[in-house]
Amino acid sequence: MDTYKKIRKLTFDDIRGLRFDSEEKETQYYDIYEEFHGFVIRKDDVNKDSDGNIVACRLICNREGESKNKKKQSRY
Repeated sequence: MDTYKKIRKLTFDDIRGLRFDSEEKETQYYDIYEEFHGFVIRKDDVNKDSDGNIVACRLICNREGESKNKKKQSRY
């Protein structure tokens, strides 16, 4: 099974609808995806439950604007 061939055929809607059983599986998938497409992904909007588990997050290109964490930091 050629992972790169599968990634090449994915549409935007396919990627947007992906669900993973664990953060580890999500990380493994996107490590391959970003390597194939030649960029790095970072987490932007992270939503956690009351126990601190990630229940949803938005992944974006690392060159997509400024990190929200950096915006929160005071410049003084």
